[in-house]
Parts: sequence; structure tokens; C-alpha cells
Amino acid sequence: MKGQEKPLSKIMTEQEFEHIAQKNCDTLRLLARRFSQVSDLAIDEDDVVQEALLAFWNLSQKGYHVINAEALLVKITKNICISHYRRRHIETESIENDDFPGGTSADGKVQMQDTIRLKHELYDSLTPSEREYTRLREETGWSLDEMSANTGKNKSVIKALLSKARHKMKELIKNQ
Repeated sequence: MKGQEKPLSKIMTEQEFEHIAQKNCDTLRLLARRFSQVSDLAIDEDDVVQEALLAFWNLSQKGYHVINAEALLVKITKNICISHYRRRHIETESIENDDFPGGTSADGKVQMQDTIRLKHELYDSLTPSEREYTRLREETGWSLDEMSANTGKNKSVIKALLSKARHKMKELIKNQ
């Protein structure tokens, strides 16, 4: 078996492990560095190498049959790098307290959109005159007298339209 390492079928000694670690440390560090650069993942190369060597040591202490220590260390290192990459993409952050442009929180933005949608649904259920007087009451804040003076409608008619509009909207809200 010229040029190949002798298979390790027995439990590895500390001296054998040190020899293998020293021989392959630079290769593993380079592999971790390249993975970090390509994946745009900020990982500490030395930590990855230590993690790989620890996993290799644990396998050898369990009696794992090692034919090619370098190949096994490279495979372990790649798997550790991939694990770090996946973990970064799985971890998500809550947007609950994040602010969006304009200083509105995510929750506030959703509530505002829901309010606008509900308001459109409610106004769409009203007749044109109910919609007009409800809008005048909400947006301009006009009293019944002001609405009557500006539209020429009788106060009692306007009051009846507003009452009917409120009743329709309450029923729609209750049924949702």
C-alpha cells in the first residue's frame, strides 16, 4: 500500500491523532475559508477545524474503521460547513418590533391595511347617499345642521340615512 495510509481499525492513540491532525490542519482550514468566502458565511475557520477534528477523534474512539483519514476529515469539514450554512438560513428573526419606512411597526402596518380593507367593504355595502353622508360625518365632522345647510336635505332624512348606514355596518362587522 505504497503512498496510502494504513487503515485504522483499532482505537487511535493520541500520538496517531496528533500526527494526522498536524498533517491535515492546513488543508481543513483552507477548505473552511473557501467555503466561508463562497457562501458569504462568516465562520471561524479554526472553530470548524476543531469541530472536525473532535468529530474525527470521537469516531476513532468508537472503533470506526478509517481507511483514508484525510478524506474522512475533508468530508467531516464539508458537512460541518454545510451545517453552519443551513443553520444560518433556518434561523429567522421576528419582525414584530421591526420598523418599516415611515416609523410604522410591522404589526401597525398590518392593522392599518386591515382597517382600510374593512372600511372599503363597509362603505361598498352602503347606498350612494348613505355613503356620502357617512363620509361627510366622519371626514369633515359636520353636524346634522351643517349637512342639511350644505346639501339641502332635511335633517330628519339625513339622520335616518346615517342611522341606517350605522346599522348596516354594525351587522357586517358582527357577521365577520
